[in-house]
Amino acid sequence: MEQRGVSVVQLARDYGCSRIHMYRIFDKPSLDTAMLLRFSTILAFDFFQIYSEELQRKNGTVV
Repeated sequence: MEQRGVSVVQLARDYGCSRIHMYRIFDKPSLDTAMLLRFSTILAFDFFQIYSEELQRKNGTVV
């Protein structure tokens, strides 16, 4: 969010929830893939790539 210059208020508005609800989402230990996809779309950032790279490192593969 910081890199994109997006505030919590803006993210909450684009996501369709309140700022307070957004902070509750931030406090969750994990997110489902649909939620992560929405955040990826809103922030124009591929969060899934982070997980793919981590998986490749753990498996010792390079794609």
